Amino acid sequence: MSHKLIQQEYTLDSAVALILGDRPQQQGMVHVPQEAVEQSYGTAGQLEMMQMLMTAIANQQPATPLPAPTNPLSRFEQLQAIADNGWRPSTSELAEILGLTSLSGSQIERYGFRFTRAGKNGAQSAWKVEKVDD
Repeated sequence: MSHKLIQQEYTLDSAVALILGDRPQQQGMVHVPQEAVEQSYGTAGQLEMMQMLMTAIANQQPATPLPAPTNPLSRFEQLQAIADNGWRPSTSELAEILGLTSLSGSQIERYGFRFTRAGKNGAQSAWKVEKVDD
């Protein structure tokens, strides 16, 4: 593609726009060294300039990290450890483990555990966690 752009005499700005697609350009988003632009006026330097342009564009792309694999049992293991050790998680800590945004009421049952408000943990409520026996 870069060779065709050079042959068709695209400007640097139009080549970048074409390569990046419809994404809006931000000033300074792609940095191409001045020596590459100067070399591009000669036929021999055009390919080199385009390679540097492609490298600059690739380096500007944010890397998307792969999500960490989740253990489907980790929620239950955490709750069991909390119950076994008598720990008192805060509202935000327990809500995160349960996959909720908040907790309401004085007692909740979920996933085979009972959660009861039991005092304070800093500015938040503390929760007693116990396994429910059926």
